[in-house]
Amino acid sequence: MSLLAPWLLFGALLGSVPLILHLLNKSKFKVENWGAMMFLQSAAKAKAQRIKVQQWLLLLLRILFFILLALALSRPIIQRSEMGASDQPTSHVVVLDASYSMQRNNKEGSLFDQARSRLLEIVDNMKRGDNMSVIWAGQRPKEIFGELTYDRELLRSKINNLKAGEESSNLTRAIEQAFFSLEKSTLPVHRVYVIADEQKNNWNTNKTSFWQHLKDHYQLKKVKPGLAFLEVFHEDPIENFRVIDLKPASPIVDLHRITQFWADVDYQGGEEVKTTMNFYVDGELKSQKDLTLKEGRQRVIFEHRFVEAGQHVIKTSLGDDNLKIDNSYSRALIVRDQLPILLIDAKGPKGGLQQGGHLLKLALTSAVDLGEKSLLDVTHMSYVDLDNLNLEKLKKFRSLILVNVPSLSQYAKFMLEQYLANGGGLMITMGNLARKDDYNKLFRGEKGLLPAKLIQEARPKNENLQPQVMSSDKHPILELFSNEEGRVLNGVKVNKFIKLEPAKDAVPLLSLGNDPFVIYQSFRKGRVLLWSSDISGSWGNFPFTKDFLPLVQNLVLYLSASVSPPIHLSQGEPLIVNYDNPQAEANQKVQLITPDEKVHDLPLTFERGNWVAHYDHTEQSGIYKVTHEEETKYFTVHLPHFEGDLQKLNKDTKDFVNSYLPFEYLALSQDFMRHLAEGMEHLEIWKWILVLAILILMLEGYLSSRFSR
Repeated sequence: MSLLAPWLLFGALLGSVPLILHLLNKSKFKVENWGAMMFLQSAAKAKAQRIKVQQWLLLLLRILFFILLALALSRPIIQRSEMGASDQPTSHVVVLDASYSMQRNNKEGSLFDQARSRLLEIVDNMKRGDNMSVIWAGQRPKEIFGELTYDRELLRSKINNLKAGEESSNLTRAIEQAFFSLEKSTLPVHRVYVIADEQKNNWNTNKTSFWQHLKDHYQLKKVKPGLAFLEVFHEDPIENFRVIDLKPASPIVDLHRITQFWADVDYQGGEEVKTTMNFYVDGELKSQKDLTLKEGRQRVIFEHRFVEAGQHVIKTSLGDDNLKIDNSYSRALIVRDQLPILLIDAKGPKGGLQQGGHLLKLALTSAVDLGEKSLLDVTHMSYVDLDNLNLEKLKKFRSLILVNVPSLSQYAKFMLEQYLANGGGLMITMGNLARKDDYNKLFRGEKGLLPAKLIQEARPKNENLQPQVMSSDKHPILELFSNEEGRVLNGVKVNKFIKLEPAKDAVPLLSLGNDPFVIYQSFRKGRVLLWSSDISGSWGNFPFTKDFLPLVQNLVLYLSASVSPPIHLSQGEPLIVNYDNPQAEANQKVQLITPDEKVHDLPLTFERGNWVAHYDHTEQSGIYKVTHEEETKYFTVHLPHFEGDLQKLNKDTKDFVNSYLPFEYLALSQDFMRHLAEGMEHLEIWKWILVLAILILMLEGYLSSRFSR
C-alpha cells in the first residue's frame, strides 16, 4: 500500500486527544468508612467494572475514528499485481521515439506514422478526467506540451503536426523525464508507454549505473506507473547502407594541391547491393562512382582542386534504400590560400643554415610544384621579440613554432595559454639552449599545456635505433604521412634526445624504442606538439633525410587546422558565428537559413573583442547558411552515424531492461488496445476508509447515549 499524501498521517495524533481527556477527567474518590457500606460493596463493585469497560470501549472508538480519518485524508492506494478494469482517472505519459530510424517504411507506411496512430489511439481512449503528456525522446528529451493536459483537441492537433525526428533517441533519459512528469499528477492511476522501433541501440544497456538510478526512482514513486513498450517494427530483413563520414585526407584544404576526400560507407544487410555515389562541391556534381557494397565498411575516394579560397560545402550521396536520410553526408570546410606561421628561434633570421629555425623554414616553405607559391607563409623572428607581441598580433598566425628557445617570460607563458585557448597551434623543439626546468613550469602535471615533463638528456643505447612512426589510426596527424603500420624512418640517426614523462592524455606520434620522440596533446581549443630532439642537425641527421620535409609539413598543417568556433557540428552542438569586426554597430543581426529553408534573425552580441551570434537548435542535419551584409558563412550538422546501425531488440536486451523496470512488451494492435482498456491499475481505498470512520463515529455516538442512561 502507498500513500498519496503521507504528511496527513500526522492527523492521527489527534487520536491522543480523547485519551488525554480521559486521563484528566478520571473521577477521584475520597474513602469514608460507613457501616452500611458493607451491604452495597458487592453491587457497586460489579457496576464500576461495567462502567470501566464501557468507557474504554468508547475511548477506543474515538481514537480509532481520528486514526481512520487521518488515514483516509492521506489517500492510500493499493497496487494490483494483475491487469484489471478501472474507471479511475489516469495520467498517460507517452515516450515517443524521435530517432531517424523511425523514418523506415513497411507495408503500413512509415514507422513514425504508425507510432503517431498509436498515440492518437491513446487520446481517443482517454476517459473523462484523464490527462496526458508526450515526451519527445530525442538526444535531449523534452515534454511536447510542457505539462500534463486534459485538452483532447489540443492533444490531437499537436500530435497530428508531429514530424519524424532526425536525432538519436535516448530512451532512458526520456523514461526518467516521464517519471518527473508524473510527479505533478494528482490522479490515482499512472501509465508510461514507450512507442519506439525495435532498435537495440536506443536502450543504452551499457549504462548500468543510470538504469539502477531509474530503478531507484521507480521504487520511490508513491504511485508506481504501469510500464508498456509498444514496438513498431519493420517486417523485412534489416538492410541499410549509409554514409557515415566525409572528410578531406589533408588536415588543411588549400588552392595549391589536389585534395583527396574520403567518404566512408557502411552497409548492413548481408547480400551484395549495387548503387551509385555522387560527389558535389557547392551543390554542383563533380564526380560519380558505381559501387558494389558488401557487408561492413568501405572507403570511397574522390579528388578535387579548388580555385577559390574561402568557405565551401562538399557532399556525397548514395542511391535510395528504405532509410534515405542517412544516404547523404555534407561537410563545410575552409579552403586556404596561405597559412601564416610564426617561427621563433634563438638567433632569428640573422643566423645561418646551421640553425634549426632556418632548416625548418626551408622545409615548411617548399612548394608542392617548383615555382609555385607555398601554402605556408612563415614569419621568422628571434625569441627576444616574443615579449613585444600581444595576443591580437599572435592570433593572426595559425601556428607558432619555438625552436631551441632558451626560456620564456611569465608574459610569454600567459600569452601562449591564451593563444591556445583561442584555437592556435604550438610546436616546441628542444636543443642545447632550451632550459628544461623553465619549460617544465608549463607542464604542471596534467593541467599544463606541455604534453610531457622533460627529464634529462640521453643517448640511444643502440646506435642503430631509428624513430618509428605510430600507426595512422592512433592519431589523424599521421594519416597522410604514414599509412603503414609501425613504419620506421630509415636512415635517421639520433645522437641525443631528452627523455620525456608523458601527460596522461598525451599521444606519442614518433617513438625511439620505448621513449617518446615526438608527442602531442590538445590544450583547451588548441593543439600542442613537443619534439624531444634538436632539429639543427647537432643531435642527429633527421633534417637531412627524405622524411623530414613531409613529416614537419604534416605536423604544422595539423596544428594549424583548428577552426574555432567549429563549422562542422554534431546534432545539438551550438552554432556560433564569429565576426572579428569591432566597428560593427550594436543591435545588428545576421540571417540564418536552416536546412528546411526556414529563416531566423540572430542578434549579434559583443564578446571578447568579436561580434558573435548563437543558434542552439541544431537538431536537423544538413547545411545552415548564415549571411551578414556581403559575407556568407556555411555550417553543416551531421547525423549520429550509430543510429543507422539497425540491430534488433533481442531477448537479452529485454531481460536486461526488465531486471530494472517491469515493462510489458506489446507488438500487436489488439494487445495495445487491451492495455489501453485494462492497464496496470492502482486501487484507491480512501473512500472506504472514510465511510468506515463515519460508521465508527456513529457507533460511538449510539453507544455513548446508551451508556449514559
